[in-house]
Amino acid sequence: MADESTSSRDWLPPSAPGAEPPPRFDAPEWQRPEHTPAPPPVTPATWSPAPAQRRPAAEGPVNPPARWSLGLGITGLTGLVLSLGTLFLFTLPCSIAAWVLGARARGRVRRGETARGEGQAVAGLWIGRIGVVAGVAFMLAWVVLALLGYTVTDLSDDLREWTEEQRRNGR
Repeated sequence: MADESTSSRDWLPPSAPGAEPPPRFDAPEWQRPEHTPAPPPVTPATWSPAPAQRRPAAEGPVNPPARWSLGLGITGLTGLVLSLGTLFLFTLPCSIAAWVLGARARGRVRRGETARGEGQAVAGLWIGRIGVVAGVAFMLAWVVLALLGYTVTDLSDDLREWTEEQRRNGR
């Protein structure tokens, strides 16, 4: 039986013959506090996040052009990609509006009218720029294809034939 005078915190596993004892990481007896007070209980009424976790609130009024810029930019670019450029008449104005609103919202932040929405404004500005460039490229491609007598139905038929050929070849 184990000696009842020793506690489990004083127990160390056996060491190999000739090995040094393992290091101890507990404080010496003279440094241990006699009594550590328990922290007060945390209730929903007293709980609050640590001060280091709080982000300072942005100063000034909200920045609606920043939100609209981001929303229109995402809508325009997503619609353009999902439609393979066929909806450029809808998505190009969305992207242009995102670009303009992003620049306007960024200007509001630079002038000091508000400190909110700078990240949204920059993201909307760049997504709008990408959408405009991609929209113009798709528009030119579809105009050239239309001038050559190519239609969306022809594209669908060609894609179907190409996929069937790829399946037959095992690719």
